[in-house]
Amino acid sequence: SFKAADRVKLVRNRFEHLGAAGLLIHYGSHHNRVEGNVFADISGIGVQLGDSSDPHPSYVNADERETCANNTISNNLIHHIGQEYHGAVGIMVFTTQHSQIKNNEIHDVSYTGISSGALNGHAATPTNPDATTSVNSDNEISNNLIYRYLMALGDGGAIYLEGHQFETPR
Repeated sequence: SFKAADRVKLVRNRFEHLGAAGLLIHYGSHHNRVEGNVFADISGIGVQLGDSSDPHPSYVNADERETCANNTISNNLIHHIGQEYHGAVGIMVFTTQHSQIKNNEIHDVSYTGISSGALNGHAATPTNPDATTSVNSDNEISNNLIYRYLMALGDGGAIYLEGHQFETPR
């Protein structure tokens, strides 16, 4: 778990036979790189980027230092995720800005390959349009190879977008 990490490079490592998550990068982490790693046989999430608990840090007198930004997750092999916690995701992207999730291979996950924007468990609705407002913005999810997902659960997808994918005012 990396909190408020800056310019950390995790390159060509193996995260295997783990419990709740393989890797967590959150709370004000900037310019970190997760590249060429293997995440396998993990009970829960493979990689989590960002936070779900504070979608608008400035509203509690914080500033952009508290928001995750400019992180890259690329060229990783992520498989056999959610072995015990079937709602787990290969790569979970919570509130972050200007980050890239690209060129990863994800397979054999119990639920979704990549999920972005989930907050408070549900997307905004017409009767509650601000349910998931956040500083989430300018992220790129591209060129990922995702197959054999939803191995245990339904109602997901290779890439599951929920809530706003751009910065929204409160």
